[in-house]
Amino acid sequence: MRKGICVLLLLLLGGLAWGQKSYFGIHPNIGTGVLGLGLEYAVQPWRFSLDYAAITVTLSDGVTTVNVNGLGLGADYISRIPLSEDKSSFFYYGAGVFLSYYFTDAASLFGLTPRALGGVEFLLAQPQIALYLEPQLGYTYFPSEGIGGLILGLQLGIYFR
Repeated sequence: MRKGICVLLLLLLGGLAWGQKSYFGIHPNIGTGVLGLGLEYAVQPWRFSLDYAAITVTLSDGVTTVNVNGLGLGADYISRIPLSEDKSSFFYYGAGVFLSYYFTDAASLFGLTPRALGGVEFLLAQPQIALYLEPQLGYTYFPSEGIGGLILGLQLGIYFR
């Protein structure tokens, strides 16, 4: 029941994000990320802090690695972006990172505790994003596209106590 509510919330935000593209021309991933962060702030503003901006970037072997830490779940978010991609991909990935965090945190609002991790593939050329909640449980990556990938990650990649 609770997980179903989270999925419905995900679908609602996804629909709004795609709908606004016709009016504002903002990429749906970014639009959804902004909506998610806005709802996060509205529901529990005391948890909204500069932790969202704790980003470090390192370059190695032609790959940009972005680590986002201190987001309240003891989690590290790592996205790998081929340097040959358009620079705007970085911003799409940033929105995706925040969005992935938001929906795992939304689960906690319903009393659900994430136990594993989810993977999401966004609508970019070669996107990969891994969400580490409890690294000792291993790594699971579920490839898909866009909102469908987020739902797949929520349903299959995250297990609740």
